[in-house]
Formats: sequence, structure tokens, C-alpha cells
Amino acid sequence: MMGRIYSFFSSYKLSVHLLLVGALYYAFLFVWGLTSPQAVVQNIARTLPFILLYILFFINLTLCMINRWRFLLQRSGKSPLWQSSADVVCKVPCDRNLTEKLSEAFRKKGYRRVTEENGICFIKWRFSPLGNLLFHISFLLIPAGVIVSLLTRFEGKFILVEGYSFWGEKSDFLTMSNPELIPDISFKLEEVGAEFYEDKLFFTDLHAKIRYPADTLAKERSLRLKSGVRMKFTHLNIEGYGFAPVYVLKDKENRMINSGTLNLNVFPPPSEDSFLIPESPYRVYIKFYPDVKFIDTKPEPQTMNLLNPLYSINVLRGKRLLFSGHLLPAEECRVDDFKLSFPSVKKWGQFRIVRDLGLPFIWSGMMIGVAGILIRFFLFRREVFIKQDGNTINISADSEWFREIFKKEIQKGVEKIIKNRGFVNQTPPGI
Repeated sequence: MMGRIYSFFSSYKLSVHLLLVGALYYAFLFVWGLTSPQAVVQNIARTLPFILLYILFFINLTLCMINRWRFLLQRSGKSPLWQSSADVVCKVPCDRNLTEKLSEAFRKKGYRRVTEENGICFIKWRFSPLGNLLFHISFLLIPAGVIVSLLTRFEGKFILVEGYSFWGEKSDFLTMSNPELIPDISFKLEEVGAEFYEDKLFFTDLHAKIRYPADTLAKERSLRLKSGVRMKFTHLNIEGYGFAPVYVLKDKENRMINSGTLNLNVFPPPSEDSFLIPESPYRVYIKFYPDVKFIDTKPEPQTMNLLNPLYSINVLRGKRLLFSGHLLPAEECRVDDFKLSFPSVKKWGQFRIVRDLGLPFIWSGMMIGVAGILIRFFLFRREVFIKQDGNTINISADSEWFREIFKKEIQKGVEKIIKNRGFVNQTPPGI
């Protein structure tokens, strides 16, 4: 009974069926992802049927490797594999010095000498069959990484204003997957900026400077658009940029009543957004121009740099318009018995954090798989035999791959050694 169970889980038929089911599974997720949010697709991928598929694939590969282990060790042994079947590539007159020269040349090429009863054997890359083992190990690591990724992956986006700190609270995020897996990281945004193409909307790079953790600010790192930072297995990237106006509300005696920094969507200009002043009936609609120029009394953005800022605002109480006009940072507008101003503007960055504990397994599996393929098909096993037959030395050769090319290479190499070592009159005939 146990033997049948073992044979079933270690069979190649099961491997083929699992690969077909896996292909259908990825096709299903791809089609579903075309019309559904990424979070929905990730939730589907975490369901029990797909987890079982990876587990079965993992078990099947493990048992297949166990079955192949003994065979791979035999194929990697020191004993020649093709001594009886190797073709003779050339014949040379028997000469002890020539045999020593050939042996020395093969050793310099990385061949190991094995003395047999009927002659001398040279073997190179005898561990090449173990490339199969590495390739199969990669297929163990990749499903294991996928399972770990499904269980541990977190991705979230948030906006942080320059000079403020991020603490990883749920309320800090714009979007996120798996709220129960929020990484334990914090940092303070010291500086953020952008480089624009010819001062136009398209930015060529974003940069930010952070200090972390937020409670001690012990370490400092820099981020760029194409290169983030890694903190506690969590990757932090900057992918957006904008402006955050600072407002001040005063009474008629110039006493400050309220103030704050606004995370508004006023980038790129002239985008408009609004905010409600806390504990007041006033809603303010605002447009921001970082570098303005008036063209026919109409403000137009010239560049995206903070050179000549201007606010275009509309203040409403209910549906009644109380103020409509333009404000410079040093100006105030009167709203009933209050004064509203925007004395400064800060910059914000949009960040994305990703924590995926399965990625190291997946990347390691891919690299090990590529290494296995390279070892198996480029560092393949080669064998050369030198055997005396009366007054003639027969040189034969064989290899796992590209056999004819390898035999011609050995034949040319032997002819070259004979000519260069003073055996000019003993040029071997080709076979």
C-alpha cells in the first residue's frame, strides 16, 4: 500500500498533470486580473485549492529527486562511461614521449587522469549530471517561495509630507493589501524633490532623504525613482510627487484660530481640490501654481519648480461664494470676520512599500535553475581514451552533448600537439 502511494506521488505522470493544472491556474489568474483589482487576484491565489497545488508539486519534485539521486551519482563517478563505445578519432605511432605530451596537454585543459587496465582515460566535468539536481532544486525553491509569498506579501501606498513621520498605521495608507501584515517600519521624510524634463510636467527622476526609525532617527538613506531602500525585509520606493499648501486662519484681531498642512491633489497644476476648515462652515477650493505667469489676466503654470507660487481659491459657506481670487504666499483674504492665508507650501512624496518574504526563495530558485542548465549543457562530461594497440596508439573520445564537434576538436588538438612538439613526421591520419 505504501509502495503504491510512494509510486503515485513520485511518478512523472503526476508531474505532467500538475504542470498542466498549474498552466491553467496561471492563465485563469491572468484573465481574472485583466478586469479585477490586484488585491482580488491575490486573494484568489491564497485559496486552499491553489495552496494544495503548490504542496503537491513540492512533494512530487522532492520524491522524483530522491529517485534520480543514485543514478546521478553513478553518472558523476570517476569510472569511464563510454570506454567501450567511444569512437577512435585518430591513430598515432606508439611513442612514450608523445603519450606524456598528450597527458600533460589534457591536464592543462582541466582533465583528470584515470588509469585503466587497457590504457589511460581523461575525464572532464564529471559532475555535470548534478546540474539536473540543481535544476530540480530550483523547482522546489520556486513553489516554496510562491507559498511563502502568498502567506506573507504586503503592499501599500501612502503619501507623506516633507518633515513628517510615517508610523505604519492603517490610517496612513491610501491602498493596501492584507492589513494584518503591515510591516513594522517607521521613518521621517527629511526632504523630497523632483527633476523635470525641460521644466515640464514629465519628471525624469524623484529623490527623497529619510531617517529611520522615526523614534530615534539613527540611520539616514536616500531614495531615487529607480532605486529604493530595504528595511527589515521591506522595500520602500518613491513613485509620486506633489505640493501640500499650509493654511492659517486668524480672527479679526490676528489671533490664530486654526492652521494645518493640506494633503491635496493639486499636482499637476492647475488641478483643483478642496478642504473643509475644521470646526467651521467654510469649504475652500484651491488651485496651486508653483511658477505662475499671467497671460491675458489668466494664470498659467510655466514650470513645476517652486519659483513664483500663486494660489487660486474659492471660499464657500454652504452654496454661498464668499471669496474668489488669487493669493500670493504673503497675502490674506477676508472671509466674514476671519482672515485666511497660505503662507507656505511643502512638498510631499507618494511611496510604495512591499514586503514579500517569498521573493528570496523565488530569486534563489531562478538563479540555481539557470546555473543547473549552464552546468548541464555547457560544462557537459567529456572523456578521452589513450590505448595502445600494437605499434599504434588509438585516441578515442566521447561526450554527452555535441559529440561530433568534440571528436573533431580532440583530433585537431592532437595533430597540433604532434606538429608543435617535434613529431612532424608522425602526423596521424584522420579517421
